[in-house]
Amino acid sequence: MAMSSASTSSAAETRSILADTSSPSKGSNGSAAHAPMATMPIAAVRVGREDARGVAIDQVFAVKEGAYAIYRGPDRMMVHFADDAALANEQRKNLNALAGARAKLAVLTGDLARSRAYYDGQIAHALQLALDGEGEKAKKIMVQTVKRAEEERASRGRIQYLLYSLTTAAVFLVILGIGYAAVSFAKPANNLWLAAIGGAIGAVFSMSIAIRSRTVALDLNRNANIADGALRILVGVIAAGVLILLMATNIIPKLQVGGGALTGEAATWETILLVGFIAGFLERLLPDILSDRRDAEATAEDASPV
Repeated sequence: MAMSSASTSSAAETRSILADTSSPSKGSNGSAAHAPMATMPIAAVRVGREDARGVAIDQVFAVKEGAYAIYRGPDRMMVHFADDAALANEQRKNLNALAGARAKLAVLTGDLARSRAYYDGQIAHALQLALDGEGEKAKKIMVQTVKRAEEERASRGRIQYLLYSLTTAAVFLVILGIGYAAVSFAKPANNLWLAAIGGAIGAVFSMSIAIRSRTVALDLNRNANIADGALRILVGVIAAGVLILLMATNIIPKLQVGGGALTGEAATWETILLVGFIAGFLERLLPDILSDRRDAEATAEDASPV
């Protein structure tokens, strides 16, 4: 980046416009509000000093004497435009092409504090290129940076989602384990607690595969991740319990795989746990079974003589 040492000219000798590099602020009528005028030369942009907004300058990325300064305040990246009004207006036009990407990056990187230095550097580089008239190169850098931010959010989202899901599953398993220990069933085939435990484990397994294959939408919204993980485990638990009840009441046909019965008196605790796991893992299993049952009854009614 082009850097220049700051001169010591007084503030009264030059005038400049300080502008936010993010989306323009809105006035009371919804129109874009202009940045305030400030008798502050580019040479005065130094780390630790206050800018025209009255906030401290945290880091200076680039300075071109008399032309521009790119720096970061406590809340955002900023550009100090040229001291010459005509050149400053031209610089604003050059930055307009980056407005959409800058706004998107502001949203994507808002909670990526650990990577802030990287994104600030990329934005500063793109801003400097645009101010120097190399708009196409600036756009390319911004597109690459946006893609990197999206990938980082997805990666962190997967980790966060999995952690919250495992924590929620652990809570469910503790509760179900207490119920399993406290309430006994005469026959394994009727043990709803055991089936529910299998359903919770199956749901976690299903979510893990979905995360690995990137078939779920991921973000860093903690409440949404907790709610989604808890809901999917709850669905697995309920599906497992309902499936066991349907089998016990003979509402659905008896199931048998190879020489082992999955329902009826011959069902063991292993098969009940397995049925629960399958119900939790295959979210559509229970709705599909009920749908097949309804279709079979409808076919039988149509075939019966009137």
